[in-house]
Amino acid sequence: MVSLCLTSKQLHRLVVRRLYRTVHLHLGGTKDTNIAALLNPSNIGVQHIKHIDLYHDYSRDHNDEEENAIENLSRHTVFAVRMMLEFLPKDQLEKFRWHPWSKFSAENLVLLYRKQKKLKWHEAFTVDKPFDEKLKRELNFDSALGQVKDLGLWLDSKDSLHFAHELVKRVTKVNKITLRSSFDEEVLDGNELQDTSTEPGLISKTIFSHLMPFSECKTPIVVSELMLSEISLRYTRDTYSNIFSLPTLRNLRIHGCRGADAFFADLSRSNTIPHKLQTLELRHAHDTADAETLLSVTNFLCLVSGIEYLTIDITSTRALPDTKCFVRHAKTLKLLNVHTCSASSSTSDDEHVYEVADIEKITQKCTKLEQLSLAFPKRDITKATPTKYNNFTSHILRLPNLITLNITTWPTDISISHRMPRDEYEAILARKAATYFRIAGGRGHRGDPKGINTFPVSSSSNNTTTIPAANASLTTPGTGTAAPTTTPASTTPTATTATSPTTTTTPTPADPTPSDPTDPENPSPLTPHYIRHPPHLLRSRLALVAWGTTDSPHDRRDSQTTMIFAKGIYAHPGSPDCRRGPTAVMVDVCLRRYIEPRSDVLDFPLAHHGPPPCVDEEDDGGAADEESDDDV
Repeated sequence: MVSLCLTSKQLHRLVVRRLYRTVHLHLGGTKDTNIAALLNPSNIGVQHIKHIDLYHDYSRDHNDEEENAIENLSRHTVFAVRMMLEFLPKDQLEKFRWHPWSKFSAENLVLLYRKQKKLKWHEAFTVDKPFDEKLKRELNFDSALGQVKDLGLWLDSKDSLHFAHELVKRVTKVNKITLRSSFDEEVLDGNELQDTSTEPGLISKTIFSHLMPFSECKTPIVVSELMLSEISLRYTRDTYSNIFSLPTLRNLRIHGCRGADAFFADLSRSNTIPHKLQTLELRHAHDTADAETLLSVTNFLCLVSGIEYLTIDITSTRALPDTKCFVRHAKTLKLLNVHTCSASSSTSDDEHVYEVADIEKITQKCTKLEQLSLAFPKRDITKATPTKYNNFTSHILRLPNLITLNITTWPTDISISHRMPRDEYEAILARKAATYFRIAGGRGHRGDPKGINTFPVSSSSNNTTTIPAANASLTTPGTGTAAPTTTPASTTPTATTATSPTTTTTPTPADPTPSDPTDPENPSPLTPHYIRHPPHLLRSRLALVAWGTTDSPHDRRDSQTTMIFAKGIYAHPGSPDCRRGPTAVMVDVCLRRYIEPRSDVLDFPLAHHGPPPCVDEEDDGGAADEESDDDV
């Protein structure tokens, strides 16, 4: 979009509205002076700013141990925020977010409430002054909270609890509440903060004190979206089940909450079960020995219906959820992100994998799936693809509406003594992704429109194997003779052009050539007839294939533990009729959102995010490289 703005004045006026709608600013560095250019009255994009996300990262330009540097940096950040609030047009912002939860300037908060009275999102956090009656009068909540619909409550001190109470008490019609606790246990005891069997904890009885006693609450808070993070839910029946109107929930997110099994058990009652639940996210660590959390969420999923976006990430558990809880939502399920592992490790080595029969049940019933994230069976990237892996992938690629596929387990190279270089590993994965795009695009043929008998998969860098699905006949239609299982594939470089305007044209040895037997539009004379797919079957919705899981702390930083490949188009330069086919182009996280917005499954950070099993290029130059970088 930046390039379009620089193309012409007409395009600049059209694109600038979307380009400036959401602004992410990193404060505390040497580039804070750029805010003056951003807020210049001659910049026509200023009037289109609706959302502002501020990131305050202490590790960017100084050492955390230097207290003087931290103090100077905080003063610099306070000045930058105040300058931004002063020059922004009045009553223009809809959302103002502060990352992370360091103390925010009370004076800047008063200025924000005074100048921006159309905010739809408000946050409660710790400020650098006591949250007393004087500050409450200066903030003037009654006039500033008139249009608020969503609340973010970031709790790390007693003052933040009182701040959250003022917001919750005054905002009567709220759609979304995010409640997250990050208290230092050395300052406040966990038993004092969280609910117990005898009384509510400090969090619930402070924020929702106007609803006490909870057992007699007649007007619970009606919300459509609720997110609870690091909150103890062991005794939720006495507190949160009475505080919130659970049957009206449409989106529910539970992240790192102890006692989640008790919460889902209470949520399964007839008078508390949600009637129109659309989104469910569960991130839970250290399940019990009896897998109580896994069983409770599985039973809950078998009671509700109509879920469209489902995410389950449980560590230290013994199995995966039963497929019956997914099949129940087959008519509506669009996103499925399911991961469990036997240990709370930072890698995906201990992640559980579904059997081929279970995957077949899911893919046959849940045909509306658009985004899928699963652990795949282990395989050696340097050897021929195992039959189990082929059958596993075959069922998934038959999903007719699949757009984004995330494989969280990395293919390894255990057959060699050392790890391969990163660029070589990326090239192999790009070849695999291109193969998946071709298979998904040519799911069927004459006599087999659903593609149940063919599954060509690239098994290594030098050959391509055509493997039939389970119980399929490996014969050429019309002849009754056995079809060859392996044919050589050429690796001649071809010109690559991505379908998205943001991708580039680069040659890659992984692209197929006219003699590639897995190329549906360019079959070689040795290609069996049953994988020569007609051109009208090459249209597929599969747009992204990714390996790994994200470790990005926020939206604007690229992840180092994931590789994403977008679907592109290659063209044989020597072909007279310019034959084309799908290929894979590697993209980063930020670019991926513009190429395919329906890829939210890649933004969810799982409990494990191990790096790829490869090594970067060695720095032979040492200090010389640093000097060359400085010269550049």
